[in-house]
Amino acid sequence: FFNKLGPGILMAGAAIGVSHLIQSTRAGALYGLELLPLILLVNIIKYPFFYVGHAYTAQTGENLLQGYYRLGKWFLILFIFMSLLTSVTSVAAVFFVASSLLSTLIGSSVEPMKLSFFMIVISIMILFWGQYYWLNRLMKLIMGLLFLLTMIAFFSSLTAVHDFSLYFPFKYQFLEKNSWVFIIALMGWMPAPIEMSVWQSLWIEEDEKDKKQKTSFKEALFDFNFGYILTTFLALIFLCLGAFIMYPKEMTFPENGSLFAAKLVGLYGEVVGLWVIPIISLACFFTIFSTSLTVLDAYPRSIAKGVAILRQKEEKKRVFFLVTLFVSFLSLALLSFFSNQLKMLVDFVTIVSFLSAPFFATLNYKLFKTLNEKKREMSFVFGLIFLYSFSIITISIKFF
Repeated sequence: FFNKLGPGILMAGAAIGVSHLIQSTRAGALYGLELLPLILLVNIIKYPFFYVGHAYTAQTGENLLQGYYRLGKWFLILFIFMSLLTSVTSVAAVFFVASSLLSTLIGSSVEPMKLSFFMIVISIMILFWGQYYWLNRLMKLIMGLLFLLTMIAFFSSLTAVHDFSLYFPFKYQFLEKNSWVFIIALMGWMPAPIEMSVWQSLWIEEDEKDKKQKTSFKEALFDFNFGYILTTFLALIFLCLGAFIMYPKEMTFPENGSLFAAKLVGLYGEVVGLWVIPIISLACFFTIFSTSLTVLDAYPRSIAKGVAILRQKEEKKRVFFLVTLFVSFLSLALLSFFSNQLKMLVDFVTIVSFLSAPFFATLNYKLFKTLNEKKREMSFVFGLIFLYSFSIITISIKFF
């Protein structure tokens, strides 16, 4: 069973992070369980675009970047350019959240900025020392611990629930204009940015090298579905945790990263008991560290691979190394401007991701049409209509 899991677990590790720990928890804290159907809907709508990442590579033997190049050279150039933009903001967000949680976990007064630098260095060492081999095995361990600790926290939080009807207020506050920014931010990384589909296809290639055997379509689909169902399930669990623990208290979260993390963890201890604080702290940290590690691997890997395909030359490790350092440096520079504005940084990053989603989704739809799988085509069309419509509405509200 564990041998069959690989890229799907890495996908789950990349997805279950800021979108779950912060955005899903905030959704529960602000609106109770009202947004549960929305989170489920967004995961269903984005499913086909992530499905392509596994299906295309398993059926054709090519990664998505090679597919983009076949569609047209400029499609791949645009992907690399968009990835450079989103990589810096994404890496900055996940490492800042991770460092804030680590500061709370160890009770340290060290600034999150310094901890972010330390964690990025450690992550780079892990990636360059073991590359995919250690990333794959470490992520299976982290995701196992994450699931166990999160479920312990969830069942513990149920002790605070006396009347489930209190968590379905149906006030429809999320339809108000003031709530729109958060709703779009929530959907932006739910369950992950769509460019993660490219990472999946590259991880399949690395997995085949690691196992020294070709991945069948059936194995790839099982691996993908397992990882995707896991991310969707835990998104709903974190929403429930926010609703059960925080919604009745009408809590608001501070902008400062360390204070945000401390308040999040402290609320669990207050409602469930002090004994749960170490458990939820570890669960939160493993959640975000898994994302940090996979995101720092995936963006530079996809950019370096894309450059190699454009040049029609074999990929060189030094390009991956240079891109990783470049993205890390710019991410730390961005963090210096958002050092005390965690929620603003997260909302900014996730909104940018949502507005770029139609572009990546369109590319994946074009590749899907080359597979001749007619039965899934309507799900793609519906998903594109949804993504483009909400992007237009967001831009209209934001600027007009």
